[in-house]
Amino acid sequence: MSNNWPLLLSAAEGVVLAVFFYGGLYLTVTRGLTSRHPALLFIASLILRLGLVIYGFYFFTGGQWQLVISCLVGFSITGIVIRTLSSRPLIVESESIKELSKSTERPTESTTVTAGEPHAPQP
Repeated sequence: MSNNWPLLLSAAEGVVLAVFFYGGLYLTVTRGLTSRHPALLFIASLILRLGLVIYGFYFFTGGQWQLVISCLVGFSITGIVIRTLSSRPLIVESESIKELSKSTERPTESTTVTAGEPHAPQP
């Protein structure tokens, strides 16, 4: 068991790197939607995240291939877990959400909407 501690520690460091990488990606996407220069933000974030993760792999593992693989396994498993959890649809049972969805319904075929006039069904 004493030989496994460095491998387990390296896998835990891979988890930390993955949380940093995907957390940074989340922040980039949420801020990129409202940014004045989204392309610059996405490119800078990608370079920063990749650079720090690659440096982290080298720094934490010391270049030993066993530790690199262990760190990569921790990073990969964490990435799979994060993507799986973030892709699940959120179930919202709120009356305000239901009312909002009803109020944003598209006009039916019998409804004609023109600019400047109130929305009223046409006979």
